Amino acid sequence: MIVGKKRSRPHTDEDAPLSKRGRLEGPHTSGLGSQLSAADEEEEVRQAKKTAVQDKRFLFKVIDSMLGIGPMRDMTIGEAVSSAPAAVAGQGSSRGPPQLVACSGQGKQGALAILRRNLVPELILKTAAPGVKQIWAVHHAEAQTDSGMQVAPQGGPHHAFLFMSDPQASQTTVMRLGDGMDRVVQDDGCGMVFTAPTVVAANLLNHTRIIQVHPRGVKLLAGTEEVQELPIEDILPSIEWRPGVVIAAACIRDPYVLLHFSDGSAILLSVDPEEGELIGEDANQWLQADINADPTTRLEAATLYRDTSGWLARVHSTQSVESAGEAQGLDVEGQGPAGEQPRDRIMEVEDAGLEGGQEGVAQEPSGGFKQEREGDKAQQTEDEPVRVKKEEEAEESEPPGSQENPSIAVFGEEIAAESNVKHEDHPADPQLRQAQAGSVTDLNPASASAQDQPISGQTAQDDTKESLVQQDDVYRPDSVGVVDHVPNDPVPANQLLPAFKTCTVLCRDNGMLEIFSLPDMQLLFSYSNPIEGPALLTPGGSSPPQPEGGAAKVRVVEACMESFGPRDASGIPACERPILLLLLSDGGMLAYQAFQPPHHPLAFRRLPLDWTPDQTLPVPGRSAAPPHPNAVQPTQKMQRFDNLGEKGPAWSGIFITGTTPLWLLPSRGTLVAHPMEVEGAVAGFSPFHNINCAQGFITTDGGNRPGSLNICQMPDSVQLDNPWPLQRVPLHATPHRVSFYPEARLYMLLVSKDGPHKTWLEAEEGGDMHAAYSYALAKEAAKLKPQEFGYERIPKKQPGRASRDHQGHQDYVLAPQVWLVQPGQWKTIWSYALGPAEDALCIKALTLKNSQSGESEPLVAVGTCQSFGEDYPATGRVLFFQITRNPGGNGEEEEEWAAKMIYSREFRGPVTNLTSLEGYIILTIGNRLETHQWTGSNLMRTAFFDVPILISSLNVVKTFILFGDVHKGIYFVQYRDQGKQLNLLSKDFDNSDISATEFVINGSQLHFLAADEGLNVRLFKYDNKNPQSWKGQKLLPLGCLHTGQRVTRFLPQRIHSKDATARHAAVYATQAGSLGYVAPLLDPTAEPLLQKLQRQMVLAQPQAAGLNPAAFRRRFQHSAKALAGGQHFGKPLPSDGVIDGRSVIDFQHLPRSKQYAVAQEIGSTRTTIMDTLAQLMSVNTFF
Repeated sequence: MIVGKKRSRPHTDEDAPLSKRGRLEGPHTSGLGSQLSAADEEEEVRQAKKTAVQDKRFLFKVIDSMLGIGPMRDMTIGEAVSSAPAAVAGQGSSRGPPQLVACSGQGKQGALAILRRNLVPELILKTAAPGVKQIWAVHHAEAQTDSGMQVAPQGGPHHAFLFMSDPQASQTTVMRLGDGMDRVVQDDGCGMVFTAPTVVAANLLNHTRIIQVHPRGVKLLAGTEEVQELPIEDILPSIEWRPGVVIAAACIRDPYVLLHFSDGSAILLSVDPEEGELIGEDANQWLQADINADPTTRLEAATLYRDTSGWLARVHSTQSVESAGEAQGLDVEGQGPAGEQPRDRIMEVEDAGLEGGQEGVAQEPSGGFKQEREGDKAQQTEDEPVRVKKEEEAEESEPPGSQENPSIAVFGEEIAAESNVKHEDHPADPQLRQAQAGSVTDLNPASASAQDQPISGQTAQDDTKESLVQQDDVYRPDSVGVVDHVPNDPVPANQLLPAFKTCTVLCRDNGMLEIFSLPDMQLLFSYSNPIEGPALLTPGGSSPPQPEGGAAKVRVVEACMESFGPRDASGIPACERPILLLLLSDGGMLAYQAFQPPHHPLAFRRLPLDWTPDQTLPVPGRSAAPPHPNAVQPTQKMQRFDNLGEKGPAWSGIFITGTTPLWLLPSRGTLVAHPMEVEGAVAGFSPFHNINCAQGFITTDGGNRPGSLNICQMPDSVQLDNPWPLQRVPLHATPHRVSFYPEARLYMLLVSKDGPHKTWLEAEEGGDMHAAYSYALAKEAAKLKPQEFGYERIPKKQPGRASRDHQGHQDYVLAPQVWLVQPGQWKTIWSYALGPAEDALCIKALTLKNSQSGESEPLVAVGTCQSFGEDYPATGRVLFFQITRNPGGNGEEEEEWAAKMIYSREFRGPVTNLTSLEGYIILTIGNRLETHQWTGSNLMRTAFFDVPILISSLNVVKTFILFGDVHKGIYFVQYRDQGKQLNLLSKDFDNSDISATEFVINGSQLHFLAADEGLNVRLFKYDNKNPQSWKGQKLLPLGCLHTGQRVTRFLPQRIHSKDATARHAAVYATQAGSLGYVAPLLDPTAEPLLQKLQRQMVLAQPQAAGLNPAAFRRRFQHSAKALAGGQHFGKPLPSDGVIDGRSVIDFQHLPRSKQYAVAQEIGSTRTTIMDTLAQLMSVNTFF
């Protein structure tokens, strides 16, 4: 993304023409695979100055870059490199599922893309912790000197204590953290709770206090010393009316503590910065009164939200300005009186095209820019009253109408509209908050006095101003819209929303979702029945109630609302708009993102996150609330984390514990979901920053497994802000093919890289005169290419051997090479350059049977093509390489791997594909399929089979062979060792341009996939008993799916199912850089249901631009050959022979009422469909 900002600068006669004064400023930001040398960068800058014409009034800077993996030419499956110690990893050195390694990029942008569907962290330590389910790592600092904080070199303090809760044994273990872990014992000086499970533990007052919440009360600690103890009897004075009530959940956002009780009530506490103790808040009378008056208003879930990005406060500030402007007859767009011409703005709220804009940048009337930086909070609190007072005095001294500064919305730390509000009638008492708060026992609703009623009107404005000046919990917007020339008449206070930084989110039993600002409990947003899952949540809106009877009522068991500011110094917003997550009692999750609609301050739109619904099911072993009538059981499964990652980027997001843990990370304004199945079920999670594990995290085992602590770190050099975790290894060459060598756990690559020209071999005498003449011409043309290059770069025009520019300089020679790459460090440990005018076409690791010795030999085979012009016949070679290892020198344990060529043979045609079959090697040489036997020193042909034009793909399963012709469809052949024969079983009589083929295995059934140049994927089957197959001679087409992208490679992958049935899916890569897979259904009886659902989903949801996805999937099935389509001579293919997974999976993103309607329409139930989709998505566990 490139953003241009206009630079105000007067034009003078001294300015040179624009074409001669081009400037290119800003750092060159690109991906991992684009690291250029100094000479390359100098040449690019020189070329940019010659060709680029730039307007000198604009400066361009790269503010964001995204890693691409296209074009993908080939891919393979390799074992993952483990980061676990040997004692943890055991005999195997791999950790997690296998990884997908793909060839992507072109030229100096060429790279290896290492992809995984799951996020696999690096395991640092695994230790036993029986019974431990929940954990919290907390800091501790001295109040005055912060000497207790162990500052890390990476920045930020180390954690001081680790709370480990065992709900089964009803106890808590506390470990003191340092170089190791020392258990804290209970003695006279220790105030921690050990004889009860911990609900939550966190820090308050900038790490000077530790709060420990347990079911029967709250402990406030300074290290291990007790500062304050609040038993539940003091927190809830009316607890004798509610026996068995305990603290079921808690949420802590410094300085607020929200306690959620098992009866559905809640209490809000805050810590006094002067006394360092917890006090009650005025909001408690509303949190408690409604519960007593109406039991249906009890809280099912409650949480706190801190507006760290400032988006929510900025939106409400802008809405307040617009409301005030309309009340005063102002033109809000032009910021002037209605009917007048718009005036220039003093400051822009957001830059056009950027979400959130550039915070803290204000444009003054002179055209310059002013940068406001947020300093220390204590210094801001100290300086703010003095500055406000000076501004009031300055405004009083000015005559009416002479004020040029804005009076409604101000910049920096100033309070909105405070200079025009009269305070004489309602003086703000500095001790008002302390007097109203009193003690915690005064929060009984029955004893609430008149002064505890809600604050409104002018009093609310005065109290808000005073609280903003005195309290530390103040939001100071960095970028607020400023109005120019606003009249001096006071703006009604009820049209202005106070600046805030923390709010609370409440989900009630009657289905009401409410968001209040703190501490005044002003309603910001409400919606009835969000469990319906509508596409939009509008202020004051509602959804249809849940149908009564039948299934149990679905409730919200946990709510979470978070936002994430800029990820790095470049100012790119990761996800500034708040994200609202709702976990449901049926295992589902709803994700919403806030936005500002017209004429409303706040609304939410639903985010379509792809994940299996059972990822949030309760983990066995969680402590349940004691028996209580209508008791609520909120969960605490969503944990926020910040700045995880030691060496790579610092990641922030939300971690969801459960049977299948889930990472939610912000990425360019939205969230991406990464499952983590390597650890199994996870019951507890906590960030962990220690001298032995910088910026890491800890997880505890869930389910029925014995408890253990897993200390991990985020993987290095892996980009997590992509749909899949991606690691891009730069090669500075064009990769063509890749193969995994399992015996040595190495990768063999075929690449093309610029290199010196090699002398061609002399032509043999006595051959064809025309061919000899063509060979001589190509040889002389190759001699013109330079053999040695100095530091001066020779400019390129187009890639190729015979191209030259207008100066007569020749291009580099593209020299194909064979590389041996070691994973982990991803370094090339060996290379081999092919001959002149030779291109590498295929490479594969094979195990061939030596016919002389009878032993199996692992080898690496390479197929090439030698082309010497269009008038000379193309030939090919097969090269065998043997991988050897030598012990490392200097007493090192590592071994050095190398390879050597042990065999080479030429053929009369290009070797396009090769593979092995029961110890034999199969080669495709032009239009011929040949099988050869390895004797240890030579290849002996045993059988062959001819096709019309050219074989483009080759696949083998047991003795069955599937290959495709470049223009004549696919062929199904079987090899019989008895008689050494290749027998044609069946073929496709339709003319299709085949680019890739693969088998799909479903138990005893064998299906065939073929991708053509019409961007279609076709599915076939072999059935010699079907009359339409002409006694098996014709492959029966089952369906066709238009992908819209050219498929370059199929890769078979085994499906792990509960039964022992052998099933294989086909993962495919496209030239555009996308991935997909075709898999058989685990339950064959679900096929009619999915076919009906696919047809119904076309009508059940709005389509992009009103297009028809079903018609798109059938595109080019019968197009003409000239349009790269396939000529189909049979009857039309069935439209639902292949299920479109993307279409049916979108069923879970529909509103709940529409899901019931669709299920009824197709004669099924919502539960059955959701279970079928969960089984369908569980197939995608390959990587």
